[in-house]
Amino acid sequence: NCSTKLINQRNLGFTLVELLVVISIISILAGVVVMIINPVQIQKKARDAGRISAAAQLQDAILRYMTATGSPPVNKIPGAGYCSENADFLKELVDTKEITAMPQDPSYPTSKYCYYDYGPGSTGALVVVTLEAITPTTVAPKGSCRPFSDNWCSNTIPNSYYCLCTPY
Repeated sequence: NCSTKLINQRNLGFTLVELLVVISIISILAGVVVMIINPVQIQKKARDAGRISAAAQLQDAILRYMTATGSPPVNKIPGAGYCSENADFLKELVDTKEITAMPQDPSYPTSKYCYYDYGPGSTGALVVVTLEAITPTTVAPKGSCRPFSDNWCSNTIPNSYYCLCTPY
């Protein structure tokens, strides 16, 4: 009877060895989960978030510029995208202090900010940047527009562009 009482008391808790085994198993599983979650993909998503934020800031600056001057910034490369690889890219936004400096894409020159003025209408002043963490698609990423059928920001040709239409 006395030995039964000792056995029952011993089974009420965990031994140090049992706790260490459980902690080791949990640590191994956590390590596997961390390896499964691709850190490169997380970095790409973080860069994309920065790109989207910078594009939205450019769009806001363009709207403020249009309010102040009555017209959008000039697309200095007519018939093509005017992109941040050009030294004077949207310089008028900096000159009028709508923004303090042009955003620089973290993956430049692979990715850059581009601008095109399509004139009055539903597209208007377009800001475009390429996202790297999304699969090319015809469906606009959240917050993006897809106004065209065969151009950048196409709604028929899969692409990775994030486009901000600024109608005026």
